[in-house]
Amino acid sequence: MLSYNIDIGENSKWLITTPNDNAKNLPFYIYEIGHFICNKDYYTERKGQKNFFLMFTVSGCGYLKYKEKEYLLPANTAALIYCDNYQFYKTYSVEPWDYRWLHFNGKSSKTYMNIINEDALNVITITEPMEFEQIH
Repeated sequence: MLSYNIDIGENSKWLITTPNDNAKNLPFYIYEIGHFICNKDYYTERKGQKNFFLMFTVSGCGYLKYKEKEYLLPANTAALIYCDNYQFYKTYSVEPWDYRWLHFNGKSSKTYMNIINEDALNVITITEPMEFEQIH
């Protein structure tokens, strides 16, 4: 299941990769990475994609529904979800939702997902956002 409206600004960036068999044997590998500046009509609704999705809000605010719970993603927060589960996310703020994201997988991905989220989604506040952006 996939439904979306990519209502993003012209300064947004999106890179899609095609991991080869060698990459798929690594602890982590990237499918897609981007920096979206999302306007008011931006949304994605998805289920059944077998990879992980990390999102970090730079400014504005996003809304996330994941595993039947609702979350706000204000500036300097990050969330990590597994895309096989239902998710719906959209711009929540009046100003654009500026966020960086990546879809990834790998042999260690599920282990790190479980450490970060434990039994439920854990929206993390990044106390040093500039450092986080430099490594993302």
